[in-house]
Amino acid sequence: MNKYNLEDAIYVAQQTTRDLELFYEYSGDADYPMTEDELANTILGIVMLSKMRDWKLWDSYIRHEKLDKYAPPEKLAYREALLNGFKKAFDDAKKAKKKKK
Repeated sequence: MNKYNLEDAIYVAQQTTRDLELFYEYSGDADYPMTEDELANTILGIVMLSKMRDWKLWDSYIRHEKLDKYAPPEKLAYREALLNGFKKAFDDAKKAKKKKK
């Protein structure tokens, strides 16, 4: 995944605002008012689309940055070593604090 796909995902995620603007305009200006079911289904549909766009944006970002499941093995090994170092330092500090008391 290249940076252009990430940029596309950012653009698409912003589409929800335009969807809501269209929904607001249509529900206020249409010749026939929307039924309660149509209103609810439209809102639920926009919510679901927004969730899918957010997922796509996050997935594009972690692909672009090679994070989580898209990280190469050497990056995962480095992250593991770094986290283990933090954990050891935290545990050592905790033990030193107990000894002081």
